[in-house]
Amino acid sequence: MAWGGNSFGQTTLPPQLGSDVVAVAGGGYIDRAHSVALRSDGTVVAWGSNESGQSFVPDGLNGVVAISAGLAHTLALKDNGTVIAWGLNGYGQASVPVALGDAVAIACGHEHSLALRKDGTVAAWGRAWDFGQTKVPANLTNVVAIAAGEQHSVALKADGTVVAWGGNTFQQTNVPQAARSDVVGVTAGRFHTLALKRDGNVVSWGALKDVPAYATNAVQIATGAAHRLVLKGNRTIVAWGSNSQGQTNILDGTVGVVAIAAGFEHSLAIAGPLHAVPFAVIGVSRVTVAFGAIVGRQYQFQNSRDLLHWAPSGSDFIAESESVAREFVVAEVGSYFRVVEVP
Repeated sequence: MAWGGNSFGQTTLPPQLGSDVVAVAGGGYIDRAHSVALRSDGTVVAWGSNESGQSFVPDGLNGVVAISAGLAHTLALKDNGTVIAWGLNGYGQASVPVALGDAVAIACGHEHSLALRKDGTVAAWGRAWDFGQTKVPANLTNVVAIAAGEQHSVALKADGTVVAWGGNTFQQTNVPQAARSDVVGVTAGRFHTLALKRDGNVVSWGALKDVPAYATNAVQIATGAAHRLVLKGNRTIVAWGSNSQGQTNILDGTVGVVAIAAGFEHSLAIAGPLHAVPFAVIGVSRVTVAFGAIVGRQYQFQNSRDLLHWAPSGSDFIAESESVAREFVVAEVGSYFRVVEVP
């Protein structure tokens, strides 16, 4: 599902999209607005503005496990750890470093790119000369998630703390006390940052600090230029912030949501059975997974080495609440994990 600004077709779903989407991403800035979707077979579909080639998916691209969209460039992470980029490259944001071959996560900023490596370190490239958003702090290790805004970059460490660097005009890199522990997810808007806490609360800082009282029981967060989305444990969405293009007007019937994303002035969501997008585990001893569940339903964590063959990871469990956060020991570096609902 997609709503909000549609001047360039970024919320008009293409017919070839199908119904097997497992991840979405939104990008763009005014005339560069675009959307990207990852399908379960590892292929990518992009639509909306193609002003800089950001919606022109490279021929033969497959084996993709993650996607991200910037102002006018797009990144795709393949299951072999390589990163593919296309679109605007005025600052080298689409020029992936040659030595990068062990990535487990990616993030697009306005005009820069980030990749999380298997060893828990961060690689960055693209625009940096004015704000330092690609100047990764020295000795930054044990990172488990990354995010990028227009002028800043964010990293979540395995101990639940957040590190941010780059442009700080609106204090978007001044991590508040509330985001210095128990964080399980991060995302970055144009000039602000959001953190998802283990207890389902959300912390926001930078140009936009407000978090409404109803934005609780969160299991996923997303942010556009000036609007925010929260996916709640009951699989519904709440949104707040700028509504200049209707980007916070949640569509009627938007229930059963399993994933969300936000572009500059538009929003995206996936609804369907809970079958989470696989995520990669790096060199840390423990990892926390947060997701929305249905009380009384049975769920199972599974792990894989190749994204094709899956095996149970621990015992099945019955959800006792809509917002589930579970910490478990990582068996081996480089594994992929997912959570599925057991019929």
